[in-house]
Amino acid sequence: MLIGHISDTHLGFRQYNLEEREEDFYRVYNELVEKLIEEHIDLVVHSGDLFESPRPPTKALLVVQSSVLKLREKGIAFYAIPGGHDQFKRRGLPPHALFERLGMKVLTHRKPYDVFKKGNQEVFVAGFQHVPKHLKGALLALLSQLSSEASKYKKKVLVLHQSIKEFFPIDYELSLAELPDNFNYYALGHIHKRIVKEFGRGLLAYSGSTEAWNRKEYQDYVKEGKGAYIVDLSGDEPLIHKLDVSSVRPHFIEEIQVNKLNYQLRKLASQIKEFEVKPIVHLTVRGLAINRKLVRSLAYRILSPHALTVRLEFEQERLIEGESILETTSKLDMRELMYEELKNPRVAELAYRLFEVLRKEDLEEAKKLAREFYEAGIF
Repeated sequence: MLIGHISDTHLGFRQYNLEEREEDFYRVYNELVEKLIEEHIDLVVHSGDLFESPRPPTKALLVVQSSVLKLREKGIAFYAIPGGHDQFKRRGLPPHALFERLGMKVLTHRKPYDVFKKGNQEVFVAGFQHVPKHLKGALLALLSQLSSEASKYKKKVLVLHQSIKEFFPIDYELSLAELPDNFNYYALGHIHKRIVKEFGRGLLAYSGSTEAWNRKEYQDYVKEGKGAYIVDLSGDEPLIHKLDVSSVRPHFIEEIQVNKLNYQLRKLASQIKEFEVKPIVHLTVRGLAINRKLVRSLAYRILSPHALTVRLEFEQERLIEGESILETTSKLDMRELMYEELKNPRVAELAYRLFEVLRKEDLEEAKKLAREFYEAGIF
């Protein structure tokens, strides 16, 4: 029995308000579906955030419709759970419900499991939508119910869209000790990085996001790849391997000194020109007395013809007793300072993340971040 595990595809996300970025997420998803079909898998599980929002654009719905039909045509089942992004915070059906008549199995707290059968094989597939931390009691009760039901089956998969303390200690809903230990495979979503760990009687994995959202995710992509996991449940122990995509848009990450601005920008432009696909450029500008308006003007004029977008970050230096030091605070120190002053860890995390995006002057991302925390009921 072969299972394809995908997650965090965020279809419909128009990052930086660019149509090209929205298309990037569709392109990677479509490539992944084709590769999963080539692997002759038996079923796909999607562990949340199939869409960027509970009201996705029409094209996102059409892309998913096409994928469900392609998989059904090949006899491949498709199980999905709503994530934090693609379910309504209070009432309302997730967009996934549109595809149930086409064969998609949507697991929620109302119908948290199904038994997939093929020939003489069967797999118990369990899961439900993302549950916020303030409803932890309900979350643990659901897990206990599913653990009890799973004990009746030999092969079982748990699909969740939750943060685990051991992997994301800043903001989490569960610890490993609170997960049931009797599943063969734990298909997790929410964390955008690939993670695999032996747990209980099987393997626990975050398959990660399918597109790179920022410089950190792109650096992870270069090291670990992006895509899906293929899980083989045929034997006594699950086997897992990566299935990588190749159509992730490139990011170009560089640092320059402001006193060599014009020369270094033109040098970067000549490098960026060589990319087959316009990259997202992340540029950190360092130096004394940075004229941000001038830097922006020059950077956009010189780099924009060859880049999809240019994201600028500044690190101002100042002189103290003849020595140049950076007028920035380390991320660790700033985070610790906010946690110490604000006391409430969730509010402190919002403050820190807002600080990070606003120092990059990404107002749209800051608005989106504040809205997500508000809708999650933190305040």
